[in-house]
Amino acid sequence: MKCDRCKVNPATIQVKTIQDGNKVDMYLCQQCAAETGHSTMNNPFEDFFKSLLDLSKENQKSKVKAEVICPMCNMTYKDFRKIGKVGCANCYRVFDDEINYVLKRIHGSTGHVGKIPEIAGETIKRKREINRLKEALKKAIETEAYEDAVELRDQIKALEKEE
Repeated sequence: MKCDRCKVNPATIQVKTIQDGNKVDMYLCQQCAAETGHSTMNNPFEDFFKSLLDLSKENQKSKVKAEVICPMCNMTYKDFRKIGKVGCANCYRVFDDEINYVLKRIHGSTGHVGKIPEIAGETIKRKREINRLKEALKKAIETEAYEDAVELRDQIKALEKEE
């Protein structure tokens, strides 16, 4: 679709306005949108992702990562934060800590858990419960809460016998 204003460039922005009580849709290219003052309209998802990346400024590691450059595409962490996208597949390895930090802030975890199918529900629920208890056991041992650790260990053993 061509730009409604210049009729040359491809339209990339849709502008909806109300004129005389009627809804009017206008399709503009980037240049015409900038000239008519509509270029300040940002993609809300891009802004959302950028704001999440900006939150990671507080993270001390981001200062270190700002100087790291992906050897495959030469993208810096600063560039990644600016555009909210990685340059290549290798960037996921190079900026691993920061990407995991952002994912954890968004989803609460860096791993996809997904829904439990009804057919295999009990088995999966038991395995998840065992994993949850093992994490709690690990924390109990780290904090030297040995009585809690013994209870957690017994619960894990009981669930493992059911399998």
